[in-house]
Amino acid sequence: MGDVSGRPSVGKQSRQTRSPHEFIGSFPARGTHNFSRARFRAGRRSDAGAFLVQTCSAARAPVFIAAKGAKRKLRAADHRCRNSLTPACLSCIIPVMHSDRLHILCVGAHPDDCEFRCGGVAALWAQRGHEVCFVSMTSGGAGHHETGGAALVQRRIREAEAAAAVIGIHSIVLPNPDGMLEPSLACRLELIRLIRRFGADLIITNRPNDYHPDHRYTSQLVQDSAFMLTVPQVAPDVPALPRNPVILYWYDSFQKPAPFHCDLAIDIDPVFDSKLAMLHCHQSQVYEWLPWLAGRLGEVPADDAARKTFLRQWYEQRHKPSLADRYREQLIVRYGRTRGRKIRQAEVFEVSEYGSALDRAAMERLFADM
Repeated sequence: MGDVSGRPSVGKQSRQTRSPHEFIGSFPARGTHNFSRARFRAGRRSDAGAFLVQTCSAARAPVFIAAKGAKRKLRAADHRCRNSLTPACLSCIIPVMHSDRLHILCVGAHPDDCEFRCGGVAALWAQRGHEVCFVSMTSGGAGHHETGGAALVQRRIREAEAAAAVIGIHSIVLPNPDGMLEPSLACRLELIRLIRRFGADLIITNRPNDYHPDHRYTSQLVQDSAFMLTVPQVAPDVPALPRNPVILYWYDSFQKPAPFHCDLAIDIDPVFDSKLAMLHCHQSQVYEWLPWLAGRLGEVPADDAARKTFLRQWYEQRHKPSLADRYREQLIVRYGRTRGRKIRQAEVFEVSEYGSALDRAAMERLFADM
């Protein structure tokens, strides 16, 4: 059943059998919602488009959505969502998406991936009033040398919430187990519905050749979803998009089977501090897990201010030469010689042939004034 706008109803659900891997709910409100703690009222839904989120019965971990603005409580009649989600679990409200705003969807494998690779451009879009959403395809429960499981998942949920709040964007952490993501049909349909509900104009993700299987399969899932987004008979419960979004890959240094090709370089100097502030929120990663992997855990200071200095120095060392220096010519072409030569920090992207073309009109629409 659908409402008068043609969207599926999400509140008064029938008791029909559904896959344990999926349910339909409203897209998140301008607030923060941790579904392991929130209460929900069936029968209430937004005028905004419904939104699919996945729950994994094997993982027994709730999906988490952090969204713009202050926290908003969800009331309940008699249902409490604990370890898994059902079709009646979700009842959130956001303002109706405006057609004059871009909808930018950044899809990573883990809760900090998008911040590292495209946090700068996300901040630029957010400054311009556009809708930006970071999606983590896994819950991040394996990314630590000491803790793991539910405790780490909840910690990373809180970190994702804090990072999203820095620049005022949406963040979704899906409950697929970290290190176990598969390019399955269930995950593909989940992502198709998610992209459709959000109404993505642009998707940014990693390339399919990468050291981490979760990274590879995240990219594979985006590629597998791309054309199907426009096919009405695939996931017919969610209206198909009228056109394929533009799809971009963020930078990586892998050379085989083909090296990264820079099609677009963006100056992020004006928002670089915001990007570092987002990364600072992922303390389990930038001050614990990643330094441990690099054998530098003993160098991490305890003081918060000193940690921020450490993070800046570590980021610059990790990206030496900087992406701005590596792709200086592309920056000069885009911004002119005077500005292009002064840029210190940039984010760079490769166009995916699986999405719509990034032609002149699309460039103007998606990257105006950037």
